Amino acid sequence: MKKFFLVLVALIPALASADSLYPRRPSAQLQLSYFGRSIETTLDNYGTVTITDVGQRRVLGRTQLQVQNFTQLSELSYGLSLAPVKSTRSATTCMMMPLPVESALLVSTTTRDGQFTGNLRLVLSVEQCYVENRTAPINEFDLSSARQLRTVLEFVTYEIAKLPQGMTVR
Repeated sequence: MKKFFLVLVALIPALASADSLYPRRPSAQLQLSYFGRSIETTLDNYGTVTITDVGQRRVLGRTQLQVQNFTQLSELSYGLSLAPVKSTRSATTCMMMPLPVESALLVSTTTRDGQFTGNLRLVLSVEQCYVENRTAPINEFDLSSARQLRTVLEFVTYEIAKLPQGMTVR
């Protein structure tokens, strides 16, 4: 009986940590070029949003989403993980000067049982005429979902990292 109790006491901390049973994996990531800075906003499968300055290798902010917000963003990420995506190369580009704020959206691939793997793939790149290689979902519904997810992640980035908003390229 004493051995059973000791084994139980040893297992409780391991079982209490959900990360040990189901590791944290990104479900969506926004790569933001912000006035020369590279910033990544990552939504993981536990609803945590982490904003990182890639160049300085430091975390600018972190927040835990409310359950209903996380559920909506997770559903968008899951739908986009299954969406067919098309990459196109434009032979001609316009002479427009690139704007100082651009963003690309990546989502995680999923397993057959619907779990995020953490392997990110580009779903929506910058959509302006000066971009030679563009990536976007094929059908209009998925494209709308990708734009919505990108916009939400941009807003969260600006709010949590206290970045001045404006001039984000779609």
